[in-house]
Amino acid sequence: MALWLTNIRRGEKLYRSVFFLPQVTPIVATGMIWKWLFLPKYGIINNFLGIFGVPDINWLGTTGTAMSAIIIMSVWQGFGYNMIIFIAGLYAIPESQIEAARIDGAGKWQVFIKIKLPLISPSIFFAIVMTVISSFQVFDQTMIMTAGGPANATNTLVLYLYNNAFTYLKMGYAAAMAWVLFAIIMIFTLLQMRLQKDFVTYE
Repeated sequence: MALWLTNIRRGEKLYRSVFFLPQVTPIVATGMIWKWLFLPKYGIINNFLGIFGVPDINWLGTTGTAMSAIIIMSVWQGFGYNMIIFIAGLYAIPESQIEAARIDGAGKWQVFIKIKLPLISPSIFFAIVMTVISSFQVFDQTMIMTAGGPANATNTLVLYLYNNAFTYLKMGYAAAMAWVLFAIIMIFTLLQMRLQKDFVTYE
C-alpha cells in the first residue's frame, strides 16, 4: 500500500489521511464501532458474510473467534501508522540509485527487491519492533469490546494486570506483573535488535 501511494500522482495526501485516520481516532470510539460491526445478528460483517451463505458468527461471544476479532480491529487501527513509516522510508531512497538500476536494465520488480526493499529495511525493522511492543500492551481493545471474555479468551497481559490492581486490589501482585511485562518486552526488543544485523541495511 505504501509503495502504491508513493506512485500515484493525484490524491496521495487524501489517501494517506484516510488510512492514518484510525490511528488518531479515539480508541473508545473505534472500539464501540467495531463492537457494533461484530454483532451476531445485526452487525455489518455478518450481514456481508451472509451474502455468501455464511451463517451468523458470534464473533465476540465465542472463545474461538473473540481474539481473532480483536486482532482484526488492532491491525486495522495500526495499519496507517506502519504505512506512514514505510512511505517515509521510500521517500528517503535516493532517486539516483533507482535511475541507475533502470539504466542497467532492471525492471520494476528487480528495483523493488534489489534497491527499495533493502533501503527501507530500517523502516521495516522499526515497524516490527513497535508492533511487537504494542502487541504486549493491548488493553483498550479488549476492555471495550470483550472485557477479557468470553472465558478469559481475550484476557491480555495488561488487562489481567489492570484487573488485579483495580478490581481485586492486589497492588503488589500487579506491580510484580508490570515488572515481568517490562522484562518480557525488553527481552523481545533486545532479541530483535540483535537479529537486525542479518536483514537491516543502513546504507
